[in-house]
Amino acid sequence: MNKYLLALASIFLLSGYQGGAKCLSAEGANYKGTGLGDAAAAREAGDDERVARAYRFLNEMQPDRAIGCLAGPLVEALRMGEPAGRLRAARYLLLIGYGFRLDENDEAALTCFHLADKLNPADLLACSLMGETCLRLYDYRQAEVCFKRLEPLSAHNRIAARALAFRYAAFQETDKAEKYIRLALSMDQSDPRARYTLARLLEGQEAAAQYRLAAKFTESPYMKEMFLWYAEEALDPGKAGREHLLAAGAILPKDPLWHSKIAITWMRDGKIAEVGKQMLEAAQCPRLSTRAYAQLATYLMFNNQSDAAKKCLLYIARYRPNSAELHWTLGNLYGLRGEVAAAENEYLKAISLNPRYNQAYSSLLEMSTVKRRKDFCLSKAREWTGYCANLPDGWLYMGNLLKTNKEYTAAIAAYKRAEDEETYSFLERDFARRLQVCSIHAGLGTCYYKMGKVGDAQSEARLFNKFKPVAQGQAMRVRPGPLDFARLKEGSTEQLSALHGAVADMLYECQELSDCIAEYKKALSLEPDNIDWHKGLLKAYLDKKDWAAAAREDLVVSNYMVTQQMPQAIDDWRKKTFGGKELLH
Repeated sequence: MNKYLLALASIFLLSGYQGGAKCLSAEGANYKGTGLGDAAAAREAGDDERVARAYRFLNEMQPDRAIGCLAGPLVEALRMGEPAGRLRAARYLLLIGYGFRLDENDEAALTCFHLADKLNPADLLACSLMGETCLRLYDYRQAEVCFKRLEPLSAHNRIAARALAFRYAAFQETDKAEKYIRLALSMDQSDPRARYTLARLLEGQEAAAQYRLAAKFTESPYMKEMFLWYAEEALDPGKAGREHLLAAGAILPKDPLWHSKIAITWMRDGKIAEVGKQMLEAAQCPRLSTRAYAQLATYLMFNNQSDAAKKCLLYIARYRPNSAELHWTLGNLYGLRGEVAAAENEYLKAISLNPRYNQAYSSLLEMSTVKRRKDFCLSKAREWTGYCANLPDGWLYMGNLLKTNKEYTAAIAAYKRAEDEETYSFLERDFARRLQVCSIHAGLGTCYYKMGKVGDAQSEARLFNKFKPVAQGQAMRVRPGPLDFARLKEGSTEQLSALHGAVADMLYECQELSDCIAEYKKALSLEPDNIDWHKGLLKAYLDKKDWAAAAREDLVVSNYMVTQQMPQAIDDWRKKTFGGKELLH
């Protein structure tokens, strides 16, 4: 057993006892779901009171105290005769590893799980946690070794099935992830961690139902409140209240998770001072959190405190040098400060640490200095779509790049892949995703237009028109709002005009200004008095810097505003204010 004692010593000496939580999830508090047991089970197994206290401290998100309780029992177990001592030591190592993982020290956690697996290879939980932790450390090759051990057993073992769900969710293969997590739940309906995992794969009512079930089955009062808040958020994103967060804070006032979430609710309400206060509280919690520091730095940089933001990030980077998220946030900071070379360097560091970091690719390739290096952009886009093949972002970027290079057939293939990977549900709640869907259809339609496939271009223009989130009722709106094709008679002048207008707006989205202008002119040849077409044409001329043509269109739009729109607005105000009665003169 001496080699295990030496390995144990290395864990405590080399870990530096670093705190934080890379994935502030439910996992640390749900022993019924994890397979790690609980305090009552520990007593039944003959463990002493120190182990029972360790369970309590883990449940209270105090991993340092939990690990302190377990160090002595672990050494004693390793000195016991085999096999009882080995099995007990393996269980303690799993708990210690879980404590390190709660504290975001994944390297130390992985060492614990590896030792536990060596001591008791029959326990699939050790292999499962090894695989999940390798994913958190971006060691995808070693993670696959662990998951391949588990796959043949997943049909009859919920730990294996749940681990595979975690694997597929991490790679954005949501259909497979859902298949495995439902398989795990078929073996244990009361697994709160599995309920939480399933909820994250779903949306709306379905997600909320799973979060509520996780709250029902969890043994942690703290996580119960957090799950209930997640359920509210799933039902109405961005509008969940603070009741459950405050209840969670009353249970564990020094945990960063609830502080981070409640800060977001204050941001939604425009209470900037309260946002800063809660983010600072989250960063100062005993359980160090990389995410909390990154959020605090982002708050500071967007409140004109970039020097403080930099100090914040460099401080936590001393403890988390291999955090891709920190390098990405540093890149954002340098970009905001105009230090483009430093920003690019940080984004590249983030990608080198985690080649599946979707946001880092996006941030890097959107930099103006990078856009000019066409070969570099194409190389990175290929890398992006290779590692993140199940996300639409990289494919959309690739499509835009190929369209710019006039490689329309290849661009269409990339856009189609983006369309296949996009989720079209709940777009009315997710503005960013809605914009992305619009960009996909605009890109497709533009490529078809350039290839002379007018019918396909019009079909994509209809879809672009359907999804575009253009605000209505603005007197000075410069682009057409969504068109209601359903009310237009097939083949009518009005419908043909609308099709040209929709195509023109789609082409404007892709900044194909000459083609956009040509389509608006076709629309106006059918409906000369359609002010939306005149407004769109004016905007296209202005962007093209065709000042003479813009001046002519401006006369048309201005005349309409003076003679039609303003009198109508005044009349509407009069009716609303005076109930339609004439004013006395």
